[in-house]
Amino acid sequence: MQFVSASLGVGCDFCHVQGKFDQDDKKTKLTARKMMQMVAAINQNNFDGHREVTCNTCHAGTVHPAFDSGHQRFRSQDAHA
Repeated sequence: MQFVSASLGVGCDFCHVQGKFDQDDKKTKLTARKMMQMVAAINQNNFDGHREVTCNTCHAGTVHPAFDSGHQRFRSQDAHA
């Protein structure tokens, strides 16, 4: 989970209820679980199960993905356009 925290630039409490890591009370935890399943499926279906795509591929240390998937342009570039 440290990799996920670093990939999104957040602490454990962003997804987990402090002291109750097994609970699914936070929407962010449920979203993270779906995203992990998506990443696993992308790697399985496109890279023979090899880990090529990770949380960091899109998030790059930020809570929101670093690019707009509709335009495939990095947000940092959009800000300077």
